Amino acid sequence: MGGREEVTPQVTPQVEERIEKVIDFCKTPRTRQEIQEFVNIKDREYFSVQILNPLIEKNIIFLN
Repeated sequence: MGGREEVTPQVTPQVEERIEKVIDFCKTPRTRQEIQEFVNIKDREYFSVQILNPLIEKNIIFLN
């Protein structure tokens, strides 16, 4: 088996900071585009996978 370690996903401090900003920003309903622009992420897929989808899946923010 060769001493291979499992890779576990970790949230980087930068992603954690962005998530906190998004949660605060979304106290007022926002569109995906508004949120994405607010955290200054140009890549829509990265934004969705790393920021938006986890917050939706954990019921922290909601879609209308």
